[in-house]
Amino acid sequence: MAIRRKVKKRLWIWGGLVSFLIMTFFILIFYTDIPVWQRIKYYTYKAEFLFFINNDINKSIRADFDIYGIDISKYNGNIDWDKLMTEGKINKKPITFVIIKATEGKKLKDRKFKTNWRFAKKKGLLCGAYHFYRPEINSLIQFNNFKETVRLEKGDFPPVLDVEVRGNLSFERYIQGILNLLKLLENQYGAKPIIYAPPTLYGSLARNVKLKDYPLWLATYSMNIPNKHKKNIIFVQYSQEGRVAGINHHVDLNGFWGDKLQLQQYLIK
Repeated sequence: MAIRRKVKKRLWIWGGLVSFLIMTFFILIFYTDIPVWQRIKYYTYKAEFLFFINNDINKSIRADFDIYGIDISKYNGNIDWDKLMTEGKINKKPITFVIIKATEGKKLKDRKFKTNWRFAKKKGLLCGAYHFYRPEINSLIQFNNFKETVRLEKGDFPPVLDVEVRGNLSFERYIQGILNLLKLLENQYGAKPIIYAPPTLYGSLARNVKLKDYPLWLATYSMNIPNKHKKNIIFVQYSQEGRVAGINHHVDLNGFWGDKLQLQQYLIK
């Protein structure tokens, strides 16, 4: 009987510990202003790289560009920048540029931004910073979040506005908020911001003539690019499942829609 009681006691202790760990895990995932789907995606990728060999073979490569780059955030973990620069290749070509998440919405600041920015600069990569747009939050507040975080200089890409969420606003209010933020960014940094969007959403945005004046970073994983958008494109994000040396998670792959001379034209003067 004494042995049985000891076994039950240990089971209760271990059960309680496991329950506590599970509860803590879900609290850390969901009690945050990071969207749930991004958290789930992050831990899914982590599990994949834990149990499967990362052989630096890129998936979903359907494009052939002269100039390649990546975009990163804290979800890409700790990057081995030396390895990235010496061994990291996309279609056997070196990585030329990196666009780094800086901010999101009202006050979220990517905790890896400063580190990623410093090392990318140190390695001589062309750098850009992006803000993830939240349509329900005032554009001036979002602008201030980005301005407080990002210092751009000559030779950097203009600020990037990541537009993926439609929200519940009327189309007029939605467009007006985006235009306000773009104008604030342009006045602050002295260069036309770049809009990041998937084709369907950009098709809606492009109904407004003013938004057609801004360079486009198109996210399309089938490389099915509408002809009417091609004249605005400077970047194409064509894969979310890239693998490059130095990064132990999937990474977004991007190509520049042009040559080296054209690339220089988009940098801040």
